Amino acid sequence: MSKNLLDLLSLSLFPKFKLGLVHNLLEETNNDVKKLCDSISNKYESKEIVSTKIIAEAIIEKTKLLGIHAIDYMDPYYPKLLKNIPTPPLVIYAKGNVELLKLQNKTISIVGTRQPDKYGVDNTKYF
Repeated sequence: MSKNLLDLLSLSLFPKFKLGLVHNLLEETNNDVKKLCDSISNKYESKEIVSTKIIAEAIIEKTKLLGIHAIDYMDPYYPKLLKNIPTPPLVIYAKGNVELLKLQNKTISIVGTRQPDKYGVDNTKYF
C-alpha cells in the first residue's frame, strides 16, 4: 500500500472538493500530499476530515479482504497513460496482476455500472 493511499482516498471522498480542485491543489504543493492534507486540516472542521478518513480506512480494508488493489495517483503502478487525461481519478482499483499496469504497449480498462446487464457481465468475463 502506498503511503499516500489513505490521504488521497480521503481527499477523493471529501464532499467539498471536486476532482479538478484536488489536482490543482496537488499541483500547487508540488504533489506533496502531506502538505496538502495539513493545509486542509487547518481550514476545515476536523469532524469532516475524520469521517472521510474513517470511510477511506474501511474501503482500504474491504479491498484487501477482497483481494483488490487500491492504487493511488502517486503509486508507481498508476498507469502513466491515465495520468494524461484532464482529471484522472485519485484512486483506481485493480484485481489480478498489477504488474501489467506498467505495460505501455497494451492496455485495457473496464468502466461500468454497479448494476450491469448480462451482456456487460459476459463481456467483462471474456476479457
